[in-house]
Amino acid sequence: MAINKIFLTGGTGTIGTEVARDLVAHGYAVRGLARSDASAAKLQALGVTPVRGDLTTLDVARAEAAAADAVVHLAIDFARVIDSGSEEQAFVEAVGDVLKGTGKTFIGTSGTYIGVGTGKTPFTEADDGRPGAFRYKFESTFRSLGDDGGVRAIVIRPSLTHSDKIDGFPRTVIAKPRELGFAPVLDGGEEKWTYNDLHDVAVLFRLALEKAPAGFSRYHGTDESTSNRQIAEIVAAHWGVPVREATREELTEAYGFFATFFGKDNTVSSVATREQLGWEPKGARFIDLLKDGTYFKQL
Repeated sequence: MAINKIFLTGGTGTIGTEVARDLVAHGYAVRGLARSDASAAKLQALGVTPVRGDLTTLDVARAEAAAADAVVHLAIDFARVIDSGSEEQAFVEAVGDVLKGTGKTFIGTSGTYIGVGTGKTPFTEADDGRPGAFRYKFESTFRSLGDDGGVRAIVIRPSLTHSDKIDGFPRTVIAKPRELGFAPVLDGGEEKWTYNDLHDVAVLFRLALEKAPAGFSRYHGTDESTSNRQIAEIVAAHWGVPVREATREELTEAYGFFATFFGKDNTVSSVATREQLGWEPKGARFIDLLKDGTYFKQL
């Protein structure tokens, strides 16, 4: 089935903006969900046609899904990540119902963090993650749509995403120790976190759109693994503060949702993704941008 018309959610987020830019640059006609005038203006600047609504306006979602060749879903509210889960699940199910039996493409965004705490054996695209983990039900819905619903259902699992502009999680990791007066680690900080360049992840979404098979498939956007302690030592040296053991309570107060990453290994493989889609990460590595001062110059 030829794909030209795409309905995109989350097109003004960090990853969504880059995905939108890449899709438009490659000739796709993209319509993007916009919940405010500011979001609509940002989408228009990217070459995306804005559609007013949010994840709760299911009539809009159904109409856009029916008219599109593919739906690419990236919207997530990290400010209320748990509370918004039921709204997002209702959105996914509503869109899925429209797409059932059509063979159309539905791409959903999860994350390699679904495998957090599964141990140091690399977490692969074939692994489902821990039952009850964040995004586990979300991924299961896509699997059902692909296996039994006649939908080309794709799940993309990006790792922690960065670019040469400090934003999102990298900003928190680097700036927070200056505020706290120490760079925190938990249980020694030897757990490894996994990173990937923002543009590389955007390319992965497009390659999945273009090359994934019918049915259900899943891909990992990950390139490098770096221990939290190594990051903490670089950041601490720059700010002139110590590396210190922190309690889980301190981390939760300082980092909110992201505190769940501390003390838990997230060693991830993207071998299958590279082999199946021909994906080749080319962007700068997070640890190199940290070491050469690119991020510190922006704070």
